Amino acid sequence: MDQGLRELYRNCCSGNDRDCYAAFVSYRRAGITAQEMPREVLYGKTQYQLMHQAPIDFRSQLHSLGPAAWSGFNAIRFNDQVSISIQGHRGAYCKPREDSPDPNHYTQWEIYFEAPLTEKHFVITGGPGLEQLTTPGLEIVLEHDEDIIRIEELREALADPLARVEISTLDNPQFQFVQYYIRRVNPDFAAGGVYYGLPHQKAFSVYDPGIAPYAPAAIVQDIFDFLRARFGLAGEI
Repeated sequence: MDQGLRELYRNCCSGNDRDCYAAFVSYRRAGITAQEMPREVLYGKTQYQLMHQAPIDFRSQLHSLGPAAWSGFNAIRFNDQVSISIQGHRGAYCKPREDSPDPNHYTQWEIYFEAPLTEKHFVITGGPGLEQLTTPGLEIVLEHDEDIIRIEELREALADPLARVEISTLDNPQFQFVQYYIRRVNPDFAAGGVYYGLPHQKAFSVYDPGIAPYAPAAIVQDIFDFLRARFGLAGEI
């Protein structure tokens, strides 16, 4: 565990993952959800569980939803209303891309979950640069109302610590096209979020939010193990 995370829950759990696990169980028995309990307890308990929980192959939790094409498999449910869809069928981003009721038939999977990162992209003709966007009180004159709304989005993103703005100019002999990218981290995945520390977040697409296409079984297993350690399978403590 990195030192910053250790310091985050040192005072509550004395930096001991086992103490955090015990605290988690106490909170759970009191009816407190993972989303509500102190993050230092939740994160420490996750580390403890990852080291001590009995292995479970994620494929053992998948059951075919029927013989029809594109039926796929059930969602895997965890406590606190958390679930993840791990799919293999002819319409999914999986390998082989075909229908089978046997989860062992697939080597790569489509994961559908919360989106760790989202991206928005647009182009403004004659759009402002970073210096103009960050100058207080500077009026930016644009031709279209929708571009004025986009400028406000850009300024909000620049003030958001979870967002990053990238600007580039497209070469055109007649018009100055400026393209903008707003990439924003889902706060649930940032420090203090309930999914903080989820492995392989870069496997998720920013173009199709919430989907990790063609994820190898090892990546799927790591994500399943993490969610199980953090929340427990439905019915587990």
